[in-house]
Amino acid sequence: MNAKRCFGIGLGLMLALTLLFWVTDLDVRGPALGYRPEIPHWTWAHREPCLFFHRFGTWPGLALLAGACVGWLLAFRNPAREAWRFPCLYVIALTALGPGLLVNGILKNLVGRPRPYETVAFGGTRDFLRPFELGTPFQGASFMSGHAAMAFLFVGLFFVLKGWKRWAALAGGIGLGLLVGASRVLRGDHYPSDVLLPGALIFTLSAGMMLFTSKPRDVIISVPQPGRIEN
Repeated sequence: MNAKRCFGIGLGLMLALTLLFWVTDLDVRGPALGYRPEIPHWTWAHREPCLFFHRFGTWPGLALLAGACVGWLLAFRNPAREAWRFPCLYVIALTALGPGLLVNGILKNLVGRPRPYETVAFGGTRDFLRPFELGTPFQGASFMSGHAAMAFLFVGLFFVLKGWKRWAALAGGIGLGLLVGASRVLRGDHYPSDVLLPGALIFTLSAGMMLFTSKPRDVIISVPQPGRIEN
């Protein structure tokens, strides 16, 4: 599956998810599963495994980023690891552009979507907004979930690994993203669209980055074993 096709699939998935949450009430039903009228309203916010994912949900993504930084530096010290440069730099750039710039830097601040616990339906004072519906900038940080974006980061490895490893990375990234995302929804921190759209965004961005690199478009880069030199 080449990057161009994956880019189209990612865009289609983002559009389909956005339309789904605009024409249905699934976004409200998600956090309603973790809400109760009695105080405390959000009991899952203080229970495992939601508490664990709240504290450590971004750590796997940060570990991937740290590994990429170390690998990129080692690639310049050891000629046998020269082929590591592109995959490692790719992961660093994906993290900076996806969870860093687009999710936490732009969308989370400028869209201004209130979190579920801030809305009228769940005991708050603010109105519910749909995904990509603009609110007051810097007065709502629900859209998109930074935790979910970091968890879904592993799907980007689909484009720099070969064989079963790329499919394992894709499945693992989706699984981790869904686990972290579900915990954020049950806590009342995010809506389902806040945690699913980052997954589609990371996949689309990953494919788009591959389209604009100097590497051959039909080649998926693999990370060689230490001691091997690949030309």
